Amino acid sequence: ASRIPGPKRASSPEPEVRAQCVSSARWDLCGGRPDPIELRAVSTATDITTDPLIKLMQHSILVESRREQWQEATGKVRRARAWDSSQTLVEQAYAAAIAKRWNHINKPDKAFKPKPYWLATGILLDSESERYLLDVTDKRIAWMQNTMPETEG
Repeated sequence: ASRIPGPKRASSPEPEVRAQCVSSARWDLCGGRPDPIELRAVSTATDITTDPLIKLMQHSILVESRREQWQEATGKVRRARAWDSSQTLVEQAYAAAIAKRWNHINKPDKAFKPKPYWLATGILLDSESERYLLDVTDKRIAWMQNTMPETEG
């Protein structure tokens, strides 16, 4: 007979800490309260396809990609970001939106007076901050479009 190495137990094994419980009302049986970040991640149930900043960042990435191509074609200094062919548009927009939100938390623009805060850490800011980031992104898109000629096609 084969023997499985490990300590011998006289009683039944103890439940694992943080095991999945059927009843969310009995968190005490699961090894304690969940971390606040775990609660936020579950409670937000964010759908990135409906996030307004991610949608706007998709448009921004497309415009910036056209700008980069225009800069290259006209011999201008390339400052615009090129399209990343290793990622989908949604992946690039998601990363850009999250970066924009973290930057806003870490170093808000001087023009933004209230203190920004997370509603869901890493995912969603307070409504005033979200509106501000949408406005700033919209203005940047308009600036990029206005500083390069319309493409023919």
